[in-house]
Amino acid sequence: MEWDHLAEEKGQELFASWLELLSQNSPSLPLQLAERHRPDHRATDASDFTTDAYNMCCIVTFEDGFRVVVRFPILGRSRFRTEKSRDEVAVMMFLSKEPQIPVPIVLGAVRWGCGPYVVTTFVEGTLLSRQLKDASPSQVTLERAYHEISAYWRSGIQIFRNMACEQKADDPQYK
Repeated sequence: MEWDHLAEEKGQELFASWLELLSQNSPSLPLQLAERHRPDHRATDASDFTTDAYNMCCIVTFEDGFRVVVRFPILGRSRFRTEKSRDEVAVMMFLSKEPQIPVPIVLGAVRWGCGPYVVTTFVEGTLLSRQLKDASPSQVTLERAYHEISAYWRSGIQIFRNMACEQKADDPQYK
């Protein structure tokens, strides 16, 4: 199969438009969306956006110092952004049952005018990816980390599938 350059260009145009809309509505958009999930508190500050491979993220701080992360799956990077968000929420819910794993609490996973977003609590700490990169861990440490991750994956894969299947398309949480 040959590469579809026209589809790639259209995808880049959509992404650029989505990013411009997100930028034009910041910081008010992340503040408003975060406040929806803590209605009795006022959001006062939003960080600049950071990006990973599939999300644009913003840390929002409330007047009481509580912080949340507002995550927007990037248009054009993930084909099924709503399903991706649902699956990530299901994974976080599953992992939250393990007290030794610091997992953010999902405050909401809904939609705004341009797609889904997820609001979670902010968890202090070092990202696993950074910790593995910075620490130059031994082979034994790496093998143990990957073994633990794969054990959770194997034990949870059916649970993830079941949780994802249980989410109905008409679920008001995702509209």
